[in-house]
Amino acid sequence: MKSAFSSSSRGLLVMSAACVLAAAKPAASYLAELSTFDLAASSITVGNSTNGTAKLTSTTKMGYATVNFTSSNTSVATVPASRPVSLSLTAVAPVSAVAPGCATINASFNGKTRGDLLIVQPAPRKTTFGLGIARETIPWPVDTDATLSMPLSGTPATWTLTSSNPSVASVPATVTQSGDVTHFKISARADGCAIITAKVGLQSVSRVVQSVYVGG
Repeated sequence: MKSAFSSSSRGLLVMSAACVLAAAKPAASYLAELSTFDLAASSITVGNSTNGTAKLTSTTKMGYATVNFTSSNTSVATVPASRPVSLSLTAVAPVSAVAPGCATINASFNGKTRGDLLIVQPAPRKTTFGLGIARETIPWPVDTDATLSMPLSGTPATWTLTSSNPSVASVPATVTQSGDVTHFKISARADGCAIITAKVGLQSVSRVVQSVYVGG
């Protein structure tokens, strides 16, 4: 029995089916890939924000696509779940600082993920005393210099120091300030994040440090 379709009709049906299948594929899924992801600032204070920019590479004109974003610690920093890719092949997501600490902000696209570290420092406040740290990101196993300052009335002041994570970054238990400024060392011991707090009397000040291994 002869088919009701001519050879030309069958050819048109095959071509139509192929076009439907091709249209069903999201163009961005195979025409582009995630190249880089960088934060505009590596350190911000609570209440502020910075932008994270994901860059894609593509050799062919691509259709609509989005990049997904996540935060490793949403109690420290938050980021929208996704952002569209612009004509310049970038997706920009605002990152908001919630609390002191560290978080890795990740961008994901088409099976590839890239991340960047963000350090969130306490919100600044007007005080007559201060804690200064030479560098927020400390390569271990080394030390970094830190300073304490407070106006004195002739009597030395004893600061009490603590680390929220001494296995990552340790500090001496106390430091005595006899001049305008006194120095102490923060010892980086392992990968991670720690909040260093200095107290004198009823006053306290804190700073966040990130310890990163840089050995061979």
